[in-house]
Amino acid sequence: MNNRQLENYLIDKLYEDKDISYVDTFDNCGLLTRNQGVVIKFKNGDEFQITIVKSQSGNGWDDEEDF
Repeated sequence: MNNRQLENYLIDKLYEDKDISYVDTFDNCGLLTRNQGVVIKFKNGDEFQITIVKSQSGNGWDDEEDF
C-alpha cells in the first residue's frame, strides 16, 4: 500500500462514521505541505489533520495497485 492508497482507504472508512461531516486529502483541502494526509471535520466542529508517513515497506508487490 502506498500513501495515496491509504488516504483513499481512510476517507472511505471515516465517511462511514455518522459523527463525521467532512473528510478529504491535504491536497484537496489546499494545505501547503509536502506531506500526504487527511483532514477530518466532525459535526460538533472539531477538526483534525492526520499526516501519513510510511515507515516501512512490505514485500512491495501491492505498492502500485489501486483499490
